[in-house]
Amino acid sequence: MNIKKKNQALALSAVCAGILLALVYILLAVCSSRNSVLFGSFTNGAQILSAAATQTWGSLGRILSGLIFLIACLNVCSGLLACCAEYFQETFGKLSYRSWLITFTVAGAVVACTGLDSILSWSGTLLSWICPIAILILAIGLYNSVRKSLAEKSAAK
Repeated sequence: MNIKKKNQALALSAVCAGILLALVYILLAVCSSRNSVLFGSFTNGAQILSAAATQTWGSLGRILSGLIFLIACLNVCSGLLACCAEYFQETFGKLSYRSWLITFTVAGAVVACTGLDSILSWSGTLLSWICPIAILILAIGLYNSVRKSLAEKSAAK
């Protein structure tokens, strides 16, 4: 398979994944908006989804939703821990990959022990500072990449 076909397959799978994720998040938003009024005041979406699963399928629904959250979180967490440990090991090199992995795992466990409500209270502020900067850096990098590619094409002619 040549590079062009690989890129096309990658782009198609990315679009499909994006559509499916958007559908999941839209359905979660609908479920949360409809059930938040029925169940009273909850402090986060996980409580609303847990209550909705319990109402729909009883205690089995609560167990099932808990297992789904656990598997999803472990999947994301393992990938993030591996990527961060590899990046920091390659960038700073003073600690081994395993040491960085243990460090990030312990730090994540300590933060997780504070609870979801606590994490949500400070993470929104943190993300509102970090995201615009990250988007700007990505936009500048993309601009420079496109500019460089166009300059190489015009120089080749």
